[in-house]
Amino acid sequence: MRSLRLLNFCAASILFLNFGGETLALVDETSEVDSAKEVSPKPKRQKKERPYEQDEGSLFLYAAPRFFENKKFGTSNNFGRFGIPEIGAKVGFFRTPFHLEPVIGFSFQLNSSDIVGNVEANYQLYQVMAGVRQYAWNSHLLPIVPYLEILPTYSIVLFSRKTIGSAAKINNNGGELGAWLGGGFTLSFAALNPSLRNELESIWNLKDYGVNIQAHYYPGGLLRSGSFGSLSTIRSWNLGGGFFINW
Repeated sequence: MRSLRLLNFCAASILFLNFGGETLALVDETSEVDSAKEVSPKPKRQKKERPYEQDEGSLFLYAAPRFFENKKFGTSNNFGRFGIPEIGAKVGFFRTPFHLEPVIGFSFQLNSSDIVGNVEANYQLYQVMAGVRQYAWNSHLLPIVPYLEILPTYSIVLFSRKTIGSAAKINNNGGELGAWLGGGFTLSFAALNPSLRNELESIWNLKDYGVNIQAHYYPGGLLRSGSFGSLSTIRSWNLGGGFFINW
């Protein structure tokens, strides 16, 4: 009888040890899983890149006939009625979330009048500008993108009138501070052909390119200086176009 009790006790001990070991192993595995959950960080959601963040800069090259309202640069000095192309370049630095782009630029115009009798006049007009361009949307949305520009400008004018065959020459040089007000639209070739956009980006590191049409009005300036400033103003407007690239 005593031996039977001893066998039962041993069997119960063995069962207890087996069950307890499995329980401890289960607890250890559960704790390891919980610790792994606590240590492993959650994957961060990647921020989707917006189209405007890709356009980091732009270059506009243009030619635009300029028409002066003041007769000094028109019929009174035989400069003609149709204006002469003004050539220029404008560089944009980056595109903000609101499609605003800071811009700096430079333009130049040279014109000589017809010779009437023995008198000829000519002028050189240099302008530097810095302002902002506002796009309506990005070319990823539509290939035609309207825009507006406000470009404070400083103008330098070299005006001369001379008599042919004589040393007599009248110079009126000076400058003034003003602003170009206007805008236009761009037509994106890359937006019309997505495969071309990919090729431009992979080979030339360019985002876009196309043509640009623009029109501006210069209402006249302030802070005039020099002999030119006391005689005239360069109030005028232009209409023209050219090419642009975005990188």
